[in-house]
Amino acid sequence: MYQQHLKDEKSTSLTDFLLVIVFLLLAIFMRQIVDFCASLPAPWRSISQLVLFAVFVGICLFIYKRRICAFRYTVIFQPAPEGQLDKFGNQLVWPWPIGTVLFERMVGGKGKIAQEIAPSELVALVKPDAVGLFSSKAMLKKPGFFNTERLTRFSSKTASMLVFERGGKAGYILFHPDETLTGHIEALLAAKREAKAEAEAGDAGAGQADA
Repeated sequence: MYQQHLKDEKSTSLTDFLLVIVFLLLAIFMRQIVDFCASLPAPWRSISQLVLFAVFVGICLFIYKRRICAFRYTVIFQPAPEGQLDKFGNQLVWPWPIGTVLFERMVGGKGKIAQEIAPSELVALVKPDAVGLFSSKAMLKKPGFFNTERLTRFSSKTASMLVFERGGKAGYILFHPDETLTGHIEALLAAKREAKAEAEAGDAGAGQADA
């Protein structure tokens, strides 16, 4: 098992400073803003209150995504080390099969699985500079808004994309794997391609023998 904890440590100081400024401005001018919205004639009164509410919700979401929520990526690439015991004193066995990729949202040190990609569902790992794989002539379909999940705190433009297939439908996950995690996922995909090629070769050989 390999785990990567994704944190936004580089922008911590700047982000915290900006948040303090925003909250100070809200605390100073909130009463004036509310009074101003209440003094507007209809329908601008309701519109302004909705806008104010949307801004407040947006600030809360920003704080949650940038300062509270973190991510952890896990790849199961080999069995638990020999001699590593579980809480009952038995040999530890991972609860997921080899080749599983997990994505967790972390809040307060506790994680909740956002996506669990089974080995059979893995299709491809697309790096940020490999956009040509989604061209009209390529084998991979272009991701859409409803089948793409962003599991990273950084920009989508610099994110890698894990492509998987579940129930006959393609899914896409934007994330920022480090070199080690990338290497493990690429090794799993390579092993899957090799196994598929061997199975196809075996089927072709059996077909020729029957003929």
